[in-house]
Amino acid sequence: MTPPPLYVRPAVPEDLTTLRGWRQEAAGWLAVRHGSDQWSKPFRPRLTLSLIEQGATVMAMLAPEGEPVATLTLLPHGHPRLWTPAELAVPARYLRKVVVARPHAGRGIGAALQQWALARAAADGARVVRLAAWTGNTGLHAYYLGQGWRHVRTVPGIPAGALFETTAQAGRNPRVTELGRIPLPA
Repeated sequence: MTPPPLYVRPAVPEDLTTLRGWRQEAAGWLAVRHGSDQWSKPFRPRLTLSLIEQGATVMAMLAPEGEPVATLTLLPHGHPRLWTPAELAVPARYLRKVVVARPHAGRGIGAALQQWALARAAADGARVVRLAAWTGNTGLHAYYLGQGWRHVRTVPGIPAGALFETTAQAGRNPRVTELGRIPLPA
């Protein structure tokens, strides 16, 4: 499936309500469809606002001035409870909080955003991109494996302890256009 063209911009504080709504929708869908409790913990607006203020969160639209349809957060550091000191020493980016609005799911938007993140990470000097997926969401694990990610390990006792990584990939993604400067944290 060829995803639609996407346009990404930095998230702004006014996006907080949209992000909260998407998370609630995704949590409900995951509970019904997969029996997963992923994202069932309360939304943390202060943390999300901090990520927005750092420039780590982007919003994706189907048109330059359109309504957002997806989001992701890309950080330059991983959590030391998840990643070893040797892993943390490798230049990397850490993908978090990927959500596609439910009405737009299944169109390849998430995959296109991942490809953008891999290219952006490479452009910023990272060698790998990593993520921590919800441990019990095996459907999500299969999705990432199908997208070319490698399962590194699962950290016991951590709800989002299924660790994956892939190589940062230089190159321009013709399906995703950055609107202005995307100031991801270094």
